[in-house]
Amino acid sequence: NRQDALYEHIELRELCSEIIEGLQYVEPDKARCKVIFHLRVTSIWQDRSRLKIILNNLVSNAFRFQPLHEEHQPQVTISSHQDERTVAIEIADNGEGIPPEVQLKMFDMFYRGNARSQGSGLGLYIARSAATNMHGTIICQSEYGKGATFILTLPLVAVG
Repeated sequence: NRQDALYEHIELRELCSEIIEGLQYVEPDKARCKVIFHLRVTSIWQDRSRLKIILNNLVSNAFRFQPLHEEHQPQVTISSHQDERTVAIEIADNGEGIPPEVQLKMFDMFYRGNARSQGSGLGLYIARSAATNMHGTIICQSEYGKGATFILTLPLVAVG
């Protein structure tokens, strides 16, 4: 069944670096984007393919929605932490930010936030669906003009 999770050990920095490397080809003008890792949780036991779908979407959006003017120093911070039951992975950027009216609809199927959005409007919808299938959540915190932070929270998976 394609809905069944396939759990495996995942090194978060390695997975994110793989995603970022792939983005250098898709978004070559964003290659100057500085990526900072603050990983308190360095590895997790989770469904790698679903996690990669989610993180690829969130990280590529963080790269894509950076202002292009020369004075702007694009930056994406990827951090992680956990409590007794969950692990949270945060993707924060210093890009355009997301207007409140867009935040209300951005996880809807086929919703595109602005005229410059090149995608199908399915990325965040698919990311949230994958998180839900993993019994997790994705939320966004953003102030328009000051960047956005997406927080993926997943249950800790016991090994064995």
